Amino acid sequence: MSVIINRAILHILNFHSGTSVLSQKELDLTEDAIQEFAVKHVEHSLKDAGRHHGKFLENSRFSQMLARYVKGEIDFISLSSETATLLYDQLERAEAIHPIDVIAVEIQSDEEQYTGFLCFENKVGYTHQVISGGDGISNEILRHYAILPNPSQKLGSFAFVRLSDQSIVFADKKRVVDGEETYVLPERVLQCSWQISSRETVKLVNKIATKVAEEHGANSTVAVSRAKSYIAENAETSELLSPMDMGQEIFAQSQVMQSEFRHQIREAGLDAAVPVDRSYAQKAGKNHRIRTDTGIEISIPVDYFDNEQYVEFINNPNGTLSIALKNIAKITNRQ
Repeated sequence: MSVIINRAILHILNFHSGTSVLSQKELDLTEDAIQEFAVKHVEHSLKDAGRHHGKFLENSRFSQMLARYVKGEIDFISLSSETATLLYDQLERAEAIHPIDVIAVEIQSDEEQYTGFLCFENKVGYTHQVISGGDGISNEILRHYAILPNPSQKLGSFAFVRLSDQSIVFADKKRVVDGEETYVLPERVLQCSWQISSRETVKLVNKIATKVAEEHGANSTVAVSRAKSYIAENAETSELLSPMDMGQEIFAQSQVMQSEFRHQIREAGLDAAVPVDRSYAQKAGKNHRIRTDTGIEISIPVDYFDNEQYVEFINNPNGTLSIALKNIAKITNRQ
């Protein structure tokens, strides 16, 4: 994924002082530090497995602002300022809110144009300062109240709108606003519908596979490994995953468990195909980590679970379970 940032501007939302500082000038993207900081965060956000896909609701105020921007009726600075003000108006009523810096961007990624917003929650950090006085130089430690996340850190809140089809990708965290738990970005700012994220999809289907296997006396570890393998293989040819089709592969030996899996998938609202990020699906489907009640942890490639030449699960007469690892030529100690 290649990202080019064409325009960017920074707005400051300080809920402690009760003010928002809206910039009237764009960031200078010729500065290497600014370019690197913004590009890295945009790239990480667009690939975040926790991101949701959404569509604007019919009466979305933000979509109306965006339409005016696309038509040239308002400029980039005005669009970003109005959005920052809308975000501030909603977040100032939230409980335990920290100051937030908002960087609005206009970007190009894989030949598509996007308008986006990155929300950086300020953290308290420490730095040094040099004090020069009549009696010499003194180096001191200073508390700083507006430390931004470094480029390698994941953001909790962001949104990007693809201008060609008005599709949305976003992430947000739940906040308490006016005594009600809500996701501010999708519900009150963007005003959009959304689908379950890639990470949530994988977690939920694995949970359902585990539950169905345990309820019918099957090996839940094998069931989850098959689910992960299915997700990874599906990602090689498609960006959409149909959880309804998974049961036949996971529980190939039991029509009853296939039926129960599909029933619980419907109950979870996953009866339609959902987008799953390919790189995340392949990574999540590579290995399966298990932990025993005796405290032993093992990470096993999912392809080995159905191959008794390498891994065998043995049901002991006393009701316990044994795991046999076979055909091992070498053991390496990992630190």
